[in-house]
Amino acid sequence: MKILQANMHRSRTANDLLHQIVLENQFDVIISEQYKKREEGFWLEDDTKTAAIWIPDPTTAPHRSDKKGRCQMTIFSCYLTSSDDIQTLQAKLEDIEDNARHIAGNLIIAGDLNSRDKEWGMPSTDSRGRRVLNMAARIGKLTANVGEIPIFNRVGNVGTIPDITLETENCTHKIADWKVLDTYNGSDHCYIVFNIAENEVTTVAPTRKGWNANRLDKERLIQEIDARLNRQRGGNIVSNNMTTIRQACNAAMPKMGNPRRQGQKCTGGPKG
Repeated sequence: MKILQANMHRSRTANDLLHQIVLENQFDVIISEQYKKREEGFWLEDDTKTAAIWIPDPTTAPHRSDKKGRCQMTIFSCYLTSSDDIQTLQAKLEDIEDNARHIAGNLIIAGDLNSRDKEWGMPSTDSRGRRVLNMAARIGKLTANVGEIPIFNRVGNVGTIPDITLETENCTHKIADWKVLDTYNGSDHCYIVFNIAENEVTTVAPTRKGWNANRLDKERLIQEIDARLNRQRGGNIVSNNMTTIRQACNAAMPKMGNPRRQGQKCTGGPKG
């Protein structure tokens, strides 16, 4: 599935050009700050009419807009306005988090979150960015953004990166080829493109019991965590910290069983 993450910034010009961009590349589309509803294909928008998902040709991507059953891939399109105070922002993030916890299967959260964090390429982190990243960490989401190319550009302003893509860690349908599109689109925001590709993954079969906490060496656990944190150099903060904790636990206490590795591959196309 080819995704165009388009922040139209309520621009009529962007709305007029969108069809041609999609037609030339056969994209399925996640939209934030939309201009108006499109009549062709499948269209799903939120109550505020600022975030939407548009599938121009529904036959290319089987989809469902209800919450019944299990989807192989669920996509959230989001827009968090910069004019919200911190309490309103937190309430919206909690709403996203609550809905995400009820999703069975892979989940992508994408849109204009109007926040700053080094995790997605900004030179500094603000309070909004910390809240977004904390929400993502609680529901096991990693930032898919690559590089530090400014996405929002306006004359007289320093370019920023308000548009973010979050994906499930270790999901069977991975985001691939994430990049900022340099095609003129009529918006102040550059568009983002990526593929949702099905990958063969190696999993660890679960055991009935994990680490034997009764034999935990607390002093060694602290030492292992400190040592690994000191060796971290860049990369994804959430992923690095989770790996650090797992490795420290492996070193500081024995397991009750021996997990068996097995190959597993999911079949079928992604759904929303």
